[in-house]
Amino acid sequence: MTTLFHEGRVSIDEQPIPRVSETMFLGVFVDDNLSWISHISLLASKLSKSIGIIHKSKFFLSTHSLRILYNSMILPYLYYCNLAWGSTYKTNLQRIVILQKRAVRIVNNSAYDANTGPIFKKLELLKFHDIHLFQLAFFMFSLI
Repeated sequence: MTTLFHEGRVSIDEQPIPRVSETMFLGVFVDDNLSWISHISLLASKLSKSIGIIHKSKFFLSTHSLRILYNSMILPYLYYCNLAWGSTYKTNLQRIVILQKRAVRIVNNSAYDANTGPIFKKLELLKFHDIHLFQLAFFMFSLI
């Protein structure tokens, strides 16, 4: 198997590999500028669906049960490959932060405009940026 780089083109065994602007790899959209906009849009869509399910469940479940739903339906999306896409521009991440706050308000049965700082502390949950910093610190600790 031979890999050739010729004039910005890549070929393996004389078969050219076409250039694409974005692709999905292991469930993460990677684009040629590493802006992560496509991945964050997909993530926001999935989070919105999960939040809808949690919202419909809040009339029947306790706060403890809603927190379990949050941990199983929201957190995995926030944690998965966070080291790669979580360090993009804060403006790109704003949708994710807003959706997380909406979910936490629903879990706590708070008003739609309630301050989320005390709610995160009460429910013992990390905010998105804290999740990213935690994963980064854990990665660096494991590396060293």
